[in-house]
Amino acid sequence: MRVLARDPKAGSITLQVTSPSDFWSLESILAVGDEVTARTSRMLRSRDGTERSGRVPTTLSVRVEKVSFEPFTSTFRITGKVTRDPDELGILGSYHTVVAENGSVLTIAKTRWQEAELQALLREAPSQTVGVVALDYDEVTFARVWDYGVETVATWSTGIPGKEERKHEELVSESLEKIASDLTKFIRAGEPVVFAGPGYLKQRLLGLVRGALIKKGVHVDATLVDTSYGGQAGVKEAVTKLLDKGFLEKLRVSEETKLMDRLFSELALTSGRKVAVGYTEVEKSARDGAIQEMLISEKMLKNDYDHAHDLIFTVEKYRGKVHIISEHHEKGEQLVGLGGYAAFLRYAVTSR
Repeated sequence: MRVLARDPKAGSITLQVTSPSDFWSLESILAVGDEVTARTSRMLRSRDGTERSGRVPTTLSVRVEKVSFEPFTSTFRITGKVTRDPDELGILGSYHTVVAENGSVLTIAKTRWQEAELQALLREAPSQTVGVVALDYDEVTFARVWDYGVETVATWSTGIPGKEERKHEELVSESLEKIASDLTKFIRAGEPVVFAGPGYLKQRLLGLVRGALIKKGVHVDATLVDTSYGGQAGVKEAVTKLLDKGFLEKLRVSEETKLMDRLFSELALTSGRKVAVGYTEVEKSARDGAIQEMLISEKMLKNDYDHAHDLIFTVEKYRGKVHIISEHHEKGEQLVGLGGYAAFLRYAVTSR
């Protein structure tokens, strides 16, 4: 996102969406009761209740009641009652849905901004995604790594028979050619793609995909990664290796993985651990001013907003830092499994 203007007195910030990944941050930031102003369009009704033809472009402000966002998509919806109608369309108090897209300009007004929310706004998420193809003799999965998580796009059964069967090589070639043809429908122009899996099969598939895309005038920037498996398990293994090599360093998922690895390293200590896990421990540590950094799953912001934001406010009051962790990757799922809350403490706590 790009911040265009700030009005501290009004508690408002005007921003522009610069990447589809920004919508993940907006979903975490927007809360019931916030006010959003944006350019939109409205179908107007005549006095007899019939609709006028076409939609009227206008600028409206709505009091947020609902936010709708499907992860790994490029559309974001904000629904609420109209609070400002500068063009005097006569729709104050009626419901309206603002549809935000890449490039949209929004003004968000809150009664209280938290530092974690401001940091999320100031970060410009990369628009580049990375494709991952993981295959073995049983399964092929194509996934896409976004800034905040991993999307499974498609999975195929290879249907490759055992080596003892007649015409094995011919059937392997047929299967790979079909899969390559399907993959060209998903790979985006300019998107780096990682081909992962055990053995030489991935090189063969890459060659077929590259040849098919060249015919369409598309160049594929490909990397090979050795993994033990194909399919979903292979995607997870490949992403882990890419993170370890720094290949995904610019993505949010890389930073969040490092934080979670650091958390598990601290949890593995037999003594002197400076961590708290779960809401009860983290909340007590926050009240004691003991938290240096808190990890909170985005899931908690959706399912338990009031408790989550009160806790964020307490941590920031004592100058602690807050990291909102996506649930759309392996390490984010692990934080959810720990209760959605964890923290690095300023000092070791021997008992609770």
